[in-house]
Amino acid sequence: MHLPNNLIHGATCPVTAAIALGGVATALYLSSKSKTNITPHRFASFVCLILALQMMNFPVLSGVSGHFIGITLAIALMGAPLAILAMTIIISIQCFAFGDGGLNALGANILNMALVGAIPAILFGNKLGQNKMNILFSSLLSIVLSATACTIEIWLSSPALSLASVAWSMISIHAVIGIAEAAITLSLLSLFIAPRVEKPIWWTNKAPFATAFVIAIFLAPFASTLPDGLEWVTKKYQLLSLSTSNHITSLSPYQQLELNPFINTTIAACLAIGVIYVFAYLTNSIINTSIAKNTSVFPIFNNLLKK
Repeated sequence: MHLPNNLIHGATCPVTAAIALGGVATALYLSSKSKTNITPHRFASFVCLILALQMMNFPVLSGVSGHFIGITLAIALMGAPLAILAMTIIISIQCFAFGDGGLNALGANILNMALVGAIPAILFGNKLGQNKMNILFSSLLSIVLSATACTIEIWLSSPALSLASVAWSMISIHAVIGIAEAAITLSLLSLFIAPRVEKPIWWTNKAPFATAFVIAIFLAPFASTLPDGLEWVTKKYQLLSLSTSNHITSLSPYQQLELNPFINTTIAACLAIGVIYVFAYLTNSIINTSIAKNTSVFPIFNNLLKK
């Protein structure tokens, strides 16, 4: 659901960027004041896992694929503030380093997938993991809400479009994708959430990072090459002539080499996981340092708190 360049334009870009910046800044502040203690390695491992899962486009209908987003999974694993930061890191690195999603649409992509998509899980709060239906409903609704926000942004950039028609296509196809998102989220939570003990078990510490590389090496090369839900709607209404796919295979810096396409995809996927791990680890290290010193990551907030 990554909006590419030129699909949204005008005031939509700076407005969505400003809202996204405010939301991410708030998440960063809240995470620095949170009592939730997640080690940098564990945080980075969860971020890598979600990135790897996003690489796995899967067919949902004839001629259409979908991909995992993972904001509900991230919130269940880490809490809302860290989950929003995790998604922001993923979306930003995908944009700057791998060309997945347009730079002028970066704010909108963060708003849609990291902030709007987080609303259902945030509303459930501590009750999110207490019932399987809470997980399923939050995951499904996160995709539908993200698709709705995406539709509104496209319509605001091109008011001549029929909002009702585009909305129906976007929401209906992403509702189907949301069902898959819900099933994947529930399955993974049963694997990676630690039992109710003081210290997490070895599995929850090591398995997410290992799983990310297993997906990158053995599964990513077999991801569906069909257009995803957004691409399908874009082509259906001739909103933009996409010259490249948003899939990981088109993002590889090695794609110009005369290598097997599977090897290209594997290299790109492993490179993406490595880059994401470094940025996520450093981000969480800064947050944990702030928590240890009982300060905010923003000096301006420190001054306000002192007053």
